[in-house]
Amino acid sequence: MRSELLRTLILILLVLNAVPMIRINETIVVDSDKGVSILASNKTDNVTRLPIAIISLENGSLINCSSVDEALRQIYSGIIPANAIRSVNISLFGNYYEYLSNESSSVEYTCALKVFFQKLTPELSKVYSNYSGQIVPVSDKEYLNLVYGSYFPRIALYGRISYFNITTFDPSNNTTLIRNILEGADSRIFLLIYARIEVDETLDIILNYAQSLIERFKSDIHTLVIDTTNSFNISKYLSNKTLPKNVSIVWDNQTIVLAGKNGSLEIFTVNSTNAEPLIILLDSSGLVWFKTYGIVPSTELMIYISMYLEKGVFSLPIYPILAVVAKDPYAGKPCKVYVIPGTGFGNITEVKLSYALLDSENKTIYRTSKPISISPISLSYTIESLDNRTRWILVNATIFSTYGSYSSEIFAYRVMYKEEKEVSPIELVAPIIYAIISLVVIFGIALRVYRKYFKIKK
Repeated sequence: MRSELLRTLILILLVLNAVPMIRINETIVVDSDKGVSILASNKTDNVTRLPIAIISLENGSLINCSSVDEALRQIYSGIIPANAIRSVNISLFGNYYEYLSNESSSVEYTCALKVFFQKLTPELSKVYSNYSGQIVPVSDKEYLNLVYGSYFPRIALYGRISYFNITTFDPSNNTTLIRNILEGADSRIFLLIYARIEVDETLDIILNYAQSLIERFKSDIHTLVIDTTNSFNISKYLSNKTLPKNVSIVWDNQTIVLAGKNGSLEIFTVNSTNAEPLIILLDSSGLVWFKTYGIVPSTELMIYISMYLEKGVFSLPIYPILAVVAKDPYAGKPCKVYVIPGTGFGNITEVKLSYALLDSENKTIYRTSKPISISPISLSYTIESLDNRTRWILVNATIFSTYGSYSSEIFAYRVMYKEEKEVSPIELVAPIIYAIISLVVIFGIALRVYRKYFKIKK
């Protein structure tokens, strides 16, 4: 008993030492959507700066991170177990950089479920050189306007939700049912689609999108379509149409993530006013790992989901290959091949490319004996010349990065070629005829000029 108490005291001392400028009761947890402002009073040069992110673990301890990148390195390397994260509190980058630049003496923190992430462009990395990372937390408006760089939707730093309750109506017995979709579900992945559904056609598009994912993943995925207008006549729509399996439709005010608070859209956003659909992916434990605005191509989302089903959180830093593109392949000419990566974290250390050329009977003309190393910066390679007999080019690639590797499927492209045009007899003699006519015209003009100006009158 005494040893247990001693270990507890040591843990408390370690936590307090890790957060010297923050009192534990000044931070927020996932069950509150109200941010806090922490004043860096009595700050001196030798005092540790306030963090940009505060990770709260299930055991009650806190971990401070000076950059998003630092937090991700600890999670993806296994130092911070993802399943031990209870909540994440974070500062929007604009506010935090004011603090780093000594333009502000306080840092405002909000629940990380609300924020989005962007990756600084190389130019902006130089502008914000006081910040030690590349990934920054932003509001939804900043995200949509690409204020700091490119979208970075796939990340293990949003935190988790304890439950996601929805209210559904059963017309057979005229009753309502409140249930937690995360509890007792067979699905391993939940796709939330927040959208303004004002006409049937909008919902049709969303359901067709969901259907393509369900056909691929079956019961592993459950889609919840959430109408943010809170007015679409769901009962009328369902009276004429049947929902795909593992799909539910509710109003936003029929969803609950925080106790005593109807509606969940504002839990995942700062402004909650955008017309763009909001896409969120979380696993059955409630860990949110993907969030973005706009309908992501289903083929891309399928890759991310497949990776998560296979490796969970440890799939998130691995760069997938969305496509390997052979651009405008022509027989007898050079052909440039591009490797298109998805979102990942860390450095791309090596890229390998393989290709094969097939003739019109699908017989192999040429195949790389071993993968070719290409630049991890340009992610492109130029084939010097495609054999004139080539009718198909097959390409695939592998990306090696800090946290793992990914090999693409094989992509096939039809090779174009110039057909020799058959020349008709008229087309053969036409130049000769044109030449004769031209000579006659020139001779006639010359004769007239001669007669008018040079002929001597008798």
